[in-house]
Amino acid sequence: KHKWDMIIRKGLSHLAFFPRFIECFKGIIAFIRDEGTKRLLVSSLKERGMGGLAGLIERTALPTFAAWRWGTLAKACRAAAVWLPSLAANFDSAPFVKAKDQTRFKLVLENHV
Repeated sequence: KHKWDMIIRKGLSHLAFFPRFIECFKGIIAFIRDEGTKRLLVSSLKERGMGGLAGLIERTALPTFAAWRWGTLAKACRAAAVWLPSLAANFDSAPFVKAKDQTRFKLVLENHV
């Protein structure tokens, strides 16, 4: 299993877009995994009349990326594919501007613009 992870990782890492993609995707997943951020996001979406999108995000269980594994990336991509396009089209940065930790937020914002 670990050998296949390494083969896939090395192969993908040679694609020009992949290193930036994985950095940004991990940032987005970490942003959504944070319970406080998730609550604020869900609340903001509901206030703007997007209860369906809020519910999808609220119910999504996302894996951690402590160790890079192809299976982890695949699970996160499948989970995020359900709501990420809608969130990208409707993301409002205003509720997060004053957040203490801006690192994850900046990655999300960079990829939203």
